[in-house]
Amino acid sequence: MSYQIYHGDPDRENNFWVYPKEKALVNSRWDAYDPSHLCNDFTLLDNNLFTGVRRYKCNGHENVCYGGGSDGVAQPSIYPNAAIPNKFYHGDPSRENNFWVYPRHEPLIDTRWDAYNPSYLCNNYTLLENNSCTKIRRYRCNGHDSTFHGRGRIHRNRHRN
Repeated sequence: MSYQIYHGDPDRENNFWVYPKEKALVNSRWDAYDPSHLCNDFTLLDNNLFTGVRRYKCNGHENVCYGGGSDGVAQPSIYPNAAIPNKFYHGDPSRENNFWVYPRHEPLIDTRWDAYNPSYLCNNYTLLENNSCTKIRRYRCNGHDSTFHGRGRIHRNRHRN
């Protein structure tokens, strides 16, 4: 059995939107400043010249999706002795799978690791730090089996060769 993973809004045909840097993201689950922050196999569907917002469609991924190259949205386990062989992590793999949640009025620095709500990136996390000055919270992804990928959605399909 093979899994098909999709990024983008599942209710809108797996579309996602890329905004100019000077505009605020509407929803960090489906919006980014660079398409590779959400997906690495996509098709440009629309480029709104008035707003500068571009609409993309995720073409789907087999088994594992890495978002923007090797440092994308869902990472295979970097721990060789992990109990679950197909374990995935959200957050920055170079910083122990940490991700950051910002107040709504603050711009996101990198939508691969930053969001306005922790559930936009992950559903299995630990709060590590709550900065009372900046109001930025730091979380760590605790890992997922192959049935959840945060921004990605998995479809179980049998592929016949």
